[in-house]
Amino acid sequence: SSTLEKLIIYIFIVFVSYFHGLTSLPLTTENSMWSFTHFNNEFGKLIDFINGDENANNSLKKLGYNFKFELRYNPPAHKKKDKIYGWTPFSVELVITEYNGIHIHIDRPHTFLNEAKMSALAIAIRLSIIDYRINAAVPDALKVLVLDDLMISLDMGNRDALMDLLLKDYSDKYQLLFFTHDKNLYTFVDQKIKEHKMDSLWQKKDMY
Repeated sequence: SSTLEKLIIYIFIVFVSYFHGLTSLPLTTENSMWSFTHFNNEFGKLIDFINGDENANNSLKKLGYNFKFELRYNPPAHKKKDKIYGWTPFSVELVITEYNGIHIHIDRPHTFLNEAKMSALAIAIRLSIIDYRINAAVPDALKVLVLDDLMISLDMGNRDALMDLLLKDYSDKYQLLFFTHDKNLYTFVDQKIKEHKMDSLWQKKDMY
């Protein structure tokens, strides 16, 4: 699934951006082991945060979906046999653990969930990563969410739920910036802002 692959790549890229400074360390065994351990510990913290009850699964529920998932991190490993080193790269597994209140185990979610559910899952995880990065990893970062045609591929039901989530849970914590080239989407966002009685808090600009 392209959605699932892009999601895993996104998690990795966002996480690795925390550690861009590690490349300047001298290449020694001690530094390599420290980097290896540090990466595992910090990446594990990120995965634990996403899996927390109040984070991605809670956002999924607010988006109107009654299923739960878990990310499982398998750290990299290496072993030496004689003079040959073996290496197993890290991996992240996405497992559906509950569906409509029933405990299940689906380790190939792209064969079980439709595209709308996969999109909602990706959005929930991305919002959790943003919360982790800004509030836990980089607490003094500028709290801005730039949303560029985020909902263009979503149906109206998903757009409605996502706007409710963003306006209720994120507008008081972040500066939200919506960009779109779709006039209908612009009108929809404007209507949702008015529905939440936030019209006086927003500035709207048209460019032709």
